[in-house]
Amino acid sequence: MFVLLAFIYPFVYLVEINSHIYRKDQLLVASVFILLFSLITTYLITVTVRYAVKIFLLILQHFYPELAMDVIYRKLNRACLVSAGAVILLVLLHSANRELIPVIHNVLWVPLYLLAAIFVGIITYFYKPRLLNIILFVLILCNGAFGVVNGFKGDTEIGAIKIDQDIVFKEKPNVYLVILESYASLEMREQIYGIDNKPLVNELSKRNYTAYKTYTNYPSSLPSVSSIFMMQHHYFKPSRGIADGAYRNIIGGGIKNPVIKIFLNNGYLVDYSGFHPYFYHPSPNVHTQQVRPLLQPVEVFDRLIAFLNVVMKRFYLDTAPFKTLLWMPERIFGMPIETVGDTIKENIGKPVFYVIYAGANHPPNSLLDYPDEIRKFPGANKMPSWKLNQINNYWIDTYKSLVMQSDKDLIDLIRSIDEKDPSAVVVLIGDHGPKLNGGRWEGKENDLNKNILVNGIQPSELTRDCFEVFMAVKWPRGTEISPEYFSHVNLFRHVFAVLTRDRAILKTQVPNDCFIMARKHFRFGKNQLYLTVQDGKVLDRWLPFTNLPDR
Repeated sequence: MFVLLAFIYPFVYLVEINSHIYRKDQLLVASVFILLFSLITTYLITVTVRYAVKIFLLILQHFYPELAMDVIYRKLNRACLVSAGAVILLVLLHSANRELIPVIHNVLWVPLYLLAAIFVGIITYFYKPRLLNIILFVLILCNGAFGVVNGFKGDTEIGAIKIDQDIVFKEKPNVYLVILESYASLEMREQIYGIDNKPLVNELSKRNYTAYKTYTNYPSSLPSVSSIFMMQHHYFKPSRGIADGAYRNIIGGGIKNPVIKIFLNNGYLVDYSGFHPYFYHPSPNVHTQQVRPLLQPVEVFDRLIAFLNVVMKRFYLDTAPFKTLLWMPERIFGMPIETVGDTIKENIGKPVFYVIYAGANHPPNSLLDYPDEIRKFPGANKMPSWKLNQINNYWIDTYKSLVMQSDKDLIDLIRSIDEKDPSAVVVLIGDHGPKLNGGRWEGKENDLNKNILVNGIQPSELTRDCFEVFMAVKWPRGTEISPEYFSHVNLFRHVFAVLTRDRAILKTQVPNDCFIMARKHFRFGKNQLYLTVQDGKVLDRWLPFTNLPDR
């Protein structure tokens, strides 16, 4: 029982943390697969241990015939099984262990796990492991319940948008929305990172794009992109924690996505084949989308797989053997194995709304993901992320390199769209800033503004780092470009105003405000919603925001 639970608990725990990333059918199939795998492997381990112990005792009996071998067998068999289970449990939870205690060097984990397994084995030689089984069983039930609730939760507290979703377009060009990961404004790129903007600016000018500086309404990808599609503020209400939750269902068009509904009502097809599948859960409203295998949730063991790759070589997530394993349920059930589900081919001639993912990146979320020169820097394990980013100009140099390459790819994309679809409307928009100073609001004070000042930066500077992003739009020829400022939540009001040739929809605009959910310590303290940009103007200090609409 302990060996079986040692297999099941890490999967349930890790999936509970990440359940919002996966579809319901993926969670169900992966859970059944892990259960079957655990049962088979537990049986093999049990048989192997049983006969190994018997062989050992036969040898021991030859030298000590007076020993009570039956009693010793039961105790030793139990101890060896529990030791094996302890090793399995610790190894499968290795990624969580490393996050919890990042100061331990990689080479020390193996002897540490072995010592822990031997210690547990010695204890269970004398005492039955009922308490261990009860603890693991209760944890599995609790984590499993949370995973089911969060994984199957599909709605949000935000009410439906009060906007006419039956508006009729006078023009129906193809529309491209290009989400640019961590793309700062041209001004920030040049001032902070020393990036040469001329190649991109020249290309945009040549192809009649209008470049804007705007502020993303939320400082991370999922809330930011959701606000684009919702056309309203959500104030982090769909969140699970800070950044996840129901956002993928919104972005995928399953719930509360008036942008997709308006396009569908005007006869458009929706193509997400160029959009990263991390950002959305598929829905019937999207005609072409990336398809991920039913066993995708087993990637929660990616660090274990990376460890196995060191030993086994050529076995990791992107290799053919692992991909074959991930698609095994589809093969068993006779389902088509396709990486892109496409129904647009049957409807050629209709206009298409394309969503594409491109851009740069943001700093690692964990010390473990920083390069060796940062992780091994003296005292790095006690440094906040913004200090890690400053070591040897790590993030400034890294981001500059990422953007320079991304700009080249973006220019190629712009040219490609222009050549095959010259009359298209194209929106290029950053989802959030580069986060050089992420977490710089953390400190001892309850007033985050004081912490920001103590950490050597002005609140307005931190706001610009998190929120100020690049935007450029290629409008239809002859369009009168409105000089007024707009942000992500109002982006498609302006697009639809152009396509309907009617500015009436702009009367429904919501405030161009920006919000962050933050607390004084990354683990402790209460999350508080702060207003950082008000109607397009950066505030000198972050203001606690409690004036939430009652929806």
